[in-house]
Amino acid sequence: MKTQAVLTLAMSLACFRLGHHSTSDDSSAYRSVDEVSYWDSEDHPISRLRFYMNSRGWWTEDDEKSWMMESRKQVTDMSVVV
Repeated sequence: MKTQAVLTLAMSLACFRLGHHSTSDDSSAYRSVDEVSYWDSEDHPISRLRFYMNSRGWWTEDDEKSWMMESRKQVTDMSVVV
């Protein structure tokens, strides 16, 4: 079998900008709070990636907990240095 590059469909990677474009942009003029809240809690790209990796056995809850603890430790260690 020959190894080939794979193109992922862009629609499966759809993202939603949660914030304003700039400080002069008020996105609440054209997006409802409910719409932003839905994307932030229900269809966030990081959550989708986590689910995808979990379903294939590439990431587990234990991996998540370990990563969170290590990340917090790194941030805490860095704040002490500064």
